Amino acid sequence: MIWITYAFSSVAFFVVLNLLSKVLMKDSKDTRAFAFIFNCISAAFALTIFIASSGYKNLPDNYSTIALTVLLISSLSYGLFERFKWYAIKHTEISVNTVIVSLATPLAFLSAIFLYNESINVYKVVGTVLVVIAVFFTTSRAKGKSTTKGLLTSFFTMALIAVAWSFDKMGSQLYTPEFFNILVWTFPILFIVFPKIKIQNIKIEWKINNYKIVLISFLNVIGYYLNLKALQIAEATRVIPIIESSVIITVIAGVFLLKEKDSLSKKIIAAILSFVGIILLTFR
Repeated sequence: MIWITYAFSSVAFFVVLNLLSKVLMKDSKDTRAFAFIFNCISAAFALTIFIASSGYKNLPDNYSTIALTVLLISSLSYGLFERFKWYAIKHTEISVNTVIVSLATPLAFLSAIFLYNESINVYKVVGTVLVVIAVFFTTSRAKGKSTTKGLLTSFFTMALIAVAWSFDKMGSQLYTPEFFNILVWTFPILFIVFPKIKIQNIKIEWKINNYKIVLISFLNVIGYYLNLKALQIAEATRVIPIIESSVIITVIAGVFLLKEKDSLSKKIIAAILSFVGIILLTFR
């Protein structure tokens, strides 16, 4: 059952990625310059996987207006997500940010009802409600190191990634998964840079974090790749609950490793509610 290995490996990569991202943000001077470097390196890793897996042999023959529209929406969503994500992480406890962003999963599931004519059932409704309650638990009277602007930015990035995930299925069908993966790592860079980023700021961010940015870029791309591999082999209803366990693990790790112990009980309850809610979303 190799898919289990892929799924749990993906969880390990994502948890370490979440924790290291928070650690690196402590010294960051320009989160947008950081995002630019991160995405460029991630795009290079994605291209390497694309070539190594011979993804170039299955390129689509033509590109319709719908395909280009999907690419534009996805690139804009992913680009703005990456542009603001690092600010949100810098100014929000990772144990709080992770739970907020988990709300994107039920939103993406619900959007599939309209985009792909998928059915809605009581499990999806209850699952969504549980995740919403989890977010309320985490953010109500939030204390600790989270700022109001950081929390608002976390909600904004959650909405952006929900839109991006909603179009992943359509984009993968129109372009092939391997090629679409390359496109949504490269084109979003334009929305990160616009209107411009000072070269000096990029140099400063690289000087501060250098190889560490390479490391988290590697963790992100490989974690996502392992997730896709697991989904190719096993049903989503078996893979998603394992992948989403990274929410609980990240919250617990954030509390004890990063000393984010304010409102401890609320964070643990929120993580469990989010996890259970997302599992319910996979029920048919």
